[in-house]
Amino acid sequence: MKMNHLIKGSLSVRRWHSTHMPKRLKFCMLGALIFAGCDKDLALPGHANKAEKGQDASTSADEYFHMAVLPDTQYYTDPDGTHGGTMQMLTNQLDWIVANKTALEIKYVAHVGDITDNGDRPGHDYEWVNASSQLNRLFTANIPFGLAVGNHDQWCFGDPGSGATNDGYGTYFGKSKFTGKSWYGGAYGSSDNNDNHYDLFTEDGINYLVLYIEFNQQGYAPGSGDCAGQQHYSSTIETNVKNWANGIIAANSGRKVIIVSHSILNPHTTSDATHNAKHRALVGQGPDNLPGTFTTQGQYIYDNIAKPNQNVFMMLSGHVTGEGYRVETQNGHTVKVFLSDYQDRPYGGNGYMRIMKFNKTLNTINVRSIQPLPGANGEELDLDSKFTVSMF
Repeated sequence: MKMNHLIKGSLSVRRWHSTHMPKRLKFCMLGALIFAGCDKDLALPGHANKAEKGQDASTSADEYFHMAVLPDTQYYTDPDGTHGGTMQMLTNQLDWIVANKTALEIKYVAHVGDITDNGDRPGHDYEWVNASSQLNRLFTANIPFGLAVGNHDQWCFGDPGSGATNDGYGTYFGKSKFTGKSWYGGAYGSSDNNDNHYDLFTEDGINYLVLYIEFNQQGYAPGSGDCAGQQHYSSTIETNVKNWANGIIAANSGRKVIIVSHSILNPHTTSDATHNAKHRALVGQGPDNLPGTFTTQGQYIYDNIAKPNQNVFMMLSGHVTGEGYRVETQNGHTVKVFLSDYQDRPYGGNGYMRIMKFNKTLNTINVRSIQPLPGANGEELDLDSKFTVSMF
């Protein structure tokens, strides 16, 4: 394994090969011999749990699997936009996932929303064609996956109402596309609408439920375009989806639940505007995993769905550029919340994505932010990009 180490200011990126790694091989293979300090523990500032550290301490005998988390891909599926993204970046991500399915035991893929940039906006069907051309490869590879509905997947933006996703998300990733798949559990409502749905899978003797909740955020109003200034939040849909979600979770009380919704967490911010700007746009320049804050919809989902259900242990989101992490514990019930969104970085995100290693043996989740590339991949090493937390 050949590695190059690049350091620029507080930026730290490692190039690493993984496509042909044998099963159960550690990411830092023989790290002490190949990369000095590979297994060094890194403390996480702002978190009291001393078991949470920066490196993966697993061995080849451990029971584990990987989940891939795709962030906002809107500037890849709309390469004609002004953000510099390309379809090749999304292709690289899917190439990597499919190629490493067996070697890394990738058992599930979650997309946190904003699959496209313009949703059902007339004249932008090509964005859904682009998205499906790559994401449908997961069907072919038989890798279970689900996709959240982001505000940019709706038209008008932020509208959870009937018809806002029919021609795009509903056509290319509607209920009928997943019905009959072994992992697909079902969706809210009786139509083909799949905006709120759930998946089921089992790994290493643990049963999981992944619950997707569409974008529906009080106070959100798009800032530009044909729908600028319009607020489409629906309290009726919010209440109905909450009741549906709680019913699904209650009916699956023996499963560990992961909630995926586009808008849940903001990255940590400081009084230093320059620092915050770097956190949004530059690799490895965030506040190194200090706790983020809930968005309006994130607070609602936590208070009304995650907190009341003891089997909910994780939440995943995008929407707000940056990397973020938060731990909520109420009455002994802990929920870990993750944000990964790179869209405001150069080239619309530059192809970065998340991988999460669920290690049953160590009861840990190892988080990495990687940039799949032909040959050697990029990996961020700062503390809000690479860290390990307890699993449950």
